[in-house]
Amino acid sequence: MTVNRALATVVVGPLTCTYDGAAHGASVTTDPAGLRVTITYNGASAPPVAAGTYAVVATMADPDYTGSGSGTLVITKAPAVVKLAGLAQPYDGTPRAATVTTVPSGLSVGLSYNGNASAPTNPGTYAVVATINDVNYTGTASDTLTVGITALVRHAPALSGGLDGSVQLVSGENVSLAARPGLPATCSCRARPRSN
Repeated sequence: MTVNRALATVVVGPLTCTYDGAAHGASVTTDPAGLRVTITYNGASAPPVAAGTYAVVATMADPDYTGSGSGTLVITKAPAVVKLAGLAQPYDGTPRAATVTTVPSGLSVGLSYNGNASAPTNPGTYAVVATINDVNYTGTASDTLTVGITALVRHAPALSGGLDGSVQLVSGENVSLAARPGLPATCSCRARPRSN
């Protein structure tokens, strides 16, 4: 005589949680209650820690019952704080990048300036967006980076000597730039009226 195992109902849940550094497993209920089951997450027996989506399969492990249940466990990314600093810098001929800190600290962050990944060099204002690039955290911040001019003058018909930076004239006029002895005379001049 063969006695077949009875069919039991297996229900998997809950299936959504937020990353917190701890392992998260799905809860399982059976009918009849209290039966033993084995649970896998994307085929692994250990409950997952990292944010992501996991296929959950619960299979009856009781000698007298058979049955299984399935579902999808979703561990969402945890929110993180992103702070921007160094948003007012003087022009010095080198790229002027904003500084970023995160809470938790040390998270990878991508920066863009007016939509470009490269930090700007020239004077002006740039829309800065900082976005966290991390498997377990999400967050963003935005602000404006201002690269200031090195010198602002009202009248400078002739300049001689050294100038490492930029000069902006309040009103357009002819300007003479003389190089220091022994150095090549290189300059880029543009007269652009500025409104007060």
